[in-house]
Amino acid sequence: QEAANGNTVPVVGATINLGAVSVLTDANGIFSMPAAPEGTSNFQIVGSTAALAPNGLTYTDYHNAIAVPAGDSLLDLGTFYSTQMTANAVTIDPTTTTNVGNVDIDALVAGSRTNLAVAPNSATVIATGQLFTGELSISVVPGCCTPSAMPAWVVAEDPLIVTVQPLGIAFDPPAPLDLPNTKGYAPGTQLDLWSLNPETGTFEVKGVGQVSVDGTTVETISGGLVMTDWHFFVPDPPAPGAPFWNFSESTFRQVPADQPVSFSIASGFSDGDGDVLTFSIVSDGGWGASIDALNGVVSGPAIPNDETRNITVEASDGGQTAMRALTIRATLRPIYIGPDTFFPEIDQNQIVIDFSELYIDPLGGDLTYSLVNGIESLPDPSASLDENGVFTIDFPEFGFYDFSVEATNAAGTTGPYLTIGGFQVG
Repeated sequence: QEAANGNTVPVVGATINLGAVSVLTDANGIFSMPAAPEGTSNFQIVGSTAALAPNGLTYTDYHNAIAVPAGDSLLDLGTFYSTQMTANAVTIDPTTTTNVGNVDIDALVAGSRTNLAVAPNSATVIATGQLFTGELSISVVPGCCTPSAMPAWVVAEDPLIVTVQPLGIAFDPPAPLDLPNTKGYAPGTQLDLWSLNPETGTFEVKGVGQVSVDGTTVETISGGLVMTDWHFFVPDPPAPGAPFWNFSESTFRQVPADQPVSFSIASGFSDGDGDVLTFSIVSDGGWGASIDALNGVVSGPAIPNDETRNITVEASDGGQTAMRALTIRATLRPIYIGPDTFFPEIDQNQIVIDFSELYIDPLGGDLTYSLVNGIESLPDPSASLDENGVFTIDFPEFGFYDFSVEATNAAGTTGPYLTIGGFQVG
């Protein structure tokens, strides 16, 4: 969850597998693979070999299909790793049905249920074919940290994603999975159950879920998990020409605490054939918000510091609609309003970013700025940050470089994870 909160922690000692080549991450979470095979391969990270996370938990495993071009390459994998919520792990008993749950995930929706039902003698270790009698756990994967193999429209849907660990366990018959209905789909709505295939590194539909009568839980009604990995429920892809949510737009908004709320959702929606959209609020949990139907500006009463409000909004083109659930959090800490990635022009060997224009101070004072996480991966870096929040960096060669500029006021510090894409000049 560190990356979701804008903080990055190096994963040290994780095993990286690409084809038959294997290396370990260094003290900065970086790895180099001189003999990487060209073409598309299954990229694997084995988290169990890494040093424990700051919270003392073990990192999960990760799989994804990536394409490696010929020659020397610097790839921005955009990869983060979640930790296993092992406090809720359950030992599999092959003589009876074992239910694996997680009360912490249940808490996301009051009255919901997280459950993986493993039938007797159905869980086997893929490598040996023997019955699995170890522990299984279900953990949440932060929405910021999904694999790049996920289709763009799924990223836009922003589903609740979980990982079932350890990897390498197969289920026959498939194991039904139930998860909280965090997106607020109506009772009876049917959704596809998607799973990441660890052998190919791609997502596949493995079952169908349906929202329970009380609306709290998405329950598998056919199919289920055939292997441990990453899993989620989503509706069918949007119809051609229908409105849709732009996957580059966040569903998490920060607003100044103790002040009337006002923000626009218009940039979050687009229409498949360019129709003019109108906007409405489906539900706001009693917050008392309103929306301008034409420009999509949401207005609502002030929210106390560190409290959240949940609101579901809808866009319509006059015939078809799209909904999106948003979480709004009030804070007194600095609020970052800039992009996650900065791209200079192809002939630009220097970029200057004024972070004083990309942060809002709810307290109305002067912010202090600091460069953290550095640009350690940049060869011979030339990067600086002055006291006014102006960041300058030169690019010696093509690459994607990770960094964070923190802003601090009397209430605390904010430091989102950012990326700069550099281009070789000439």
